[in-house]
Amino acid sequence: MNVNPVYAFSSDAGNIGDRFVLHFNMSVTGLNEAENNINVFSIANAVHVNLSKAETGTITVLDMSGRTVHNQAINSDRMVINLNTAAGIYVVQVETSAQTITQKISIQ
Repeated sequence: MNVNPVYAFSSDAGNIGDRFVLHFNMSVTGLNEAENNINVFSIANAVHVNLSKAETGTITVLDMSGRTVHNQAINSDRMVINLNTAAGIYVVQVETSAQTITQKISIQ
């Protein structure tokens, strides 16, 4: 819209008249970028969770159906969880007192 300030819209009869709402604003508001102090990755069948400092909380690994595959308390700033599961995509949720992150990983 900055390049061409003209906008034309047409719709067929019977369409919902207030289906679309256009917001014109040059800045993004309402988004707070959380500082992510947690690094989650996988190597072979192991999930690695590295925290920038020692935290208390839990690590939960879920399959793509939402079933809990593994759940354990955080007891170190560097955690390695060896999974005895089938290869595939899993979701790792790390919950600490400061933040919660959720990340997909691939188990080979």
